[in-house]
Amino acid sequence: SQPVAAGVLSPLAGQVFFDHICDATSDCAGESTGVLQRSGLAPESTILASRSEVKRGDWDIFEESLFQRSNVGSIAYKLALVSGGLASGTVSLAPKNMWDIAAGIILIKAAGGTVVDLNGEPIGFENHRLKINGLIAGNTNITSDLLSALDECRSADEPVQD
Repeated sequence: SQPVAAGVLSPLAGQVFFDHICDATSDCAGESTGVLQRSGLAPESTILASRSEVKRGDWDIFEESLFQRSNVGSIAYKLALVSGGLASGTVSLAPKNMWDIAAGIILIKAAGGTVVDLNGEPIGFENHRLKINGLIAGNTNITSDLLSALDECRSADEPVQD
């Protein structure tokens, strides 16, 4: 069985995000509340980053001109913000527990977006992974562009071997 509904509450921000996924076998009414723009990564794109990852220097690999970065604490909240169209995407460069991201994955998918791990593999509930290596989330174009940018930044960071 697959989860079909999720919610994220941010009491400090006074925000509630709730959505559900419908398929051909479901009897669902209504439409998704999320709005994920279909454009790709641009300098005006807002990408949400982990405060602790930025503080550790993990985000130093990205060029500042690729996108606007906004530092936010909770991974569940970052995923919810992206699902609601309040940010273009999010990247987490550190391992994440499935229970911390499950609701956000449902919200992103319900909004028509994608969530992949740092290897570009879709994150779903069918493989029973309890921990993933990190994630990239947004619409399909943003997710693909962020994955490419991460790969380029990592390869540029590796020493050249003769």
